[in-house]
Amino acid sequence: MSPLSYFLIYILQIISVKSIELLIFHTNDINGYFDETFNSIGEKPVGGFPRIAYVLNKARDDYRRGKGPAVLYFDCGNVFIGSPWFSIHRDKIATALMNSLTPDAACLGTLEFAYGLKGLLPYLSKINFPIVVSNLGLSKQQSLAKLVNKKLVFNIKNTKIGILGYIKNRRQAFTNLIYSVEVLDEIEVIGQLAESLRKDGVHIIIVLSHGGLQADVTLSRLIRYVDIILGGNTRNFLWNGPPPDMEQPTDPYPLIVKRLDGVQLAIAHGYRRAKYLGKLHVSYNTRRLTGQYHGQPIFLNEDIGQDKYVADLLNTFRPAVTEANETFVGKSRVTLDGETCFYNECNFGNLIADSFVRYNAKRFLTKYDKISYNMWTDAAIGLINVGAIQESIIPRKRKNNVYKINLLEAIPFNNLLYVIKLSGSDLLLALEHGAKGHEHRRLPEFLIPSGLKVVYDFTRPEGKRVKSVLAKCSLCRTPKYEPLQSTSIYGVVTTEYLVNSGDGHFSLGKGKSNMLSSNDADHIINCLMEYFQAFQVVAPEIEGRIIIENPIPAGVPNSTVLDKCLYIIFISLIYCYK
Repeated sequence: MSPLSYFLIYILQIISVKSIELLIFHTNDINGYFDETFNSIGEKPVGGFPRIAYVLNKARDDYRRGKGPAVLYFDCGNVFIGSPWFSIHRDKIATALMNSLTPDAACLGTLEFAYGLKGLLPYLSKINFPIVVSNLGLSKQQSLAKLVNKKLVFNIKNTKIGILGYIKNRRQAFTNLIYSVEVLDEIEVIGQLAESLRKDGVHIIIVLSHGGLQADVTLSRLIRYVDIILGGNTRNFLWNGPPPDMEQPTDPYPLIVKRLDGVQLAIAHGYRRAKYLGKLHVSYNTRRLTGQYHGQPIFLNEDIGQDKYVADLLNTFRPAVTEANETFVGKSRVTLDGETCFYNECNFGNLIADSFVRYNAKRFLTKYDKISYNMWTDAAIGLINVGAIQESIIPRKRKNNVYKINLLEAIPFNNLLYVIKLSGSDLLLALEHGAKGHEHRRLPEFLIPSGLKVVYDFTRPEGKRVKSVLAKCSLCRTPKYEPLQSTSIYGVVTTEYLVNSGDGHFSLGKGKSNMLSSNDADHIINCLMEYFQAFQVVAPEIEGRIIIENPIPAGVPNSTVLDKCLYIIFISLIYCYK
């Protein structure tokens, strides 16, 4: 089809739109923050589902009474994982609270897949709103395919509104589902479906994105027909004018970008953790070929009312969270730093990995009838990926006390623990794969070890960054470090997520052998609680477990950025040729 044909179709379909005004609310990256928090200037209460519900219900009531425009509400993924509320109640609270807001549609985020299909299917089977993710290949997973739409079409005032969605496979985030779920190229899929919707007479096309702002901008410049992208998987704060709280704006709201055909497209993100509610005004009429967009997220502070039904519903889940807040674990004389783990050795990562080794070693004698007198454990190495550590713990806020809720906030991915057997060569592959995470910054596959001393050199080519590795012995009277041997077999304590090849750690998946026991109690939080109770007072330090020679300076472009630029140029040339 020629460019002129595309243009004529677009003009005819836009002209057929009668005057319509929409009020679009949207959220993203809720991360289990269903209740209000005090993460604000002056530690005043902000956010929470009762406030979101209050705003939505008022706008919906105004529309029903003819006092406001038609209202749509969408969520752009990562409802799961991040707060103690979700860590404790999982899909039960996510289902109940999301149903209370009744979105018109929602996209899935990467965190919805973190516990595999067994963690996702119960949620999808009980929600009362449609899910749309256009770029998932689900031919091998029919149970999921029945619950996820490729596209949706709404009809509001004789105007057809198409809804698409996409999720970005960031650095193999779906490797724990690699044999049953395929993540397709979003540019190709969204482009084809948007064209198909327009041919079917759809006037306005909205994409629910879980790809991040950069991916949304790239998508917007390489496709036709999409009018609005509501985004997620981002820390970008879109705002107009002086900010209302501690968040600093990175871009205006909405961000206006020109599509491949020169038409304006609006991108809107609502920040994260239910502190803001995105609010976008959209209007189309017969005198314009493009929509008119303006808006501003709503800062959900104390001035916003709270819906009583949703507040009461939330309170039914509160007792277990309150109990966690009051469960004393131990004391720490130092900050447990989880922020620097993405770049270097961190003391919190050291403590977690040490707790894995100790937890297993305590149970070692009961696991085997006959053991060597010289063998102090069957797994002297512990590994945690930095993506599992989401927060630091600052004990001085509570008189140096650490409570269970602090652990749940810091380690929201409460995985089971496994003991695996790995060859030295496979262990080296895991460290090399983690080095990619360090190179690309703030990516989750970098590994913090116990029982290893690793030296990295980033002047070396990819796959050769590990300069040397020393490993602690397990078959020895006095534990000591020895050079890693590629043919030797090592016992490693790590998480179910990594054993299932999470974050692309396929070499760790090779060593899957057994969980620490046959029950579900052997998970990270119980392991850490036992560690604190054993030592009472902790003060973990930086010990030289990870030494990085010639680190990559922050801000230096890497091949990924260059590849994206070349890809944009290549696609643009293809469309121009057409």
